[in-house]
Amino acid sequence: MTAEGHERWLDILSLLDGRPARPYVAEKAIELGRSGVSKMSEITGTSRPTIMQEVA
Repeated sequence: MTAEGHERWLDILSLLDGRPARPYVAEKAIELGRSGVSKMSEITGTSRPTIMQEVA
């Protein structure tokens, strides 16, 4: 999975700043399944612990 494959989603995410974006990043991580948190961290630059906090 690369950022290029998710350009539309990342464009929408870029309209949100910081904390409001976290639930959307977490939702996408859940949607991606196994290793989704790591993938979303790599793509968005959001730390894994921050994503995990939202997933929980």
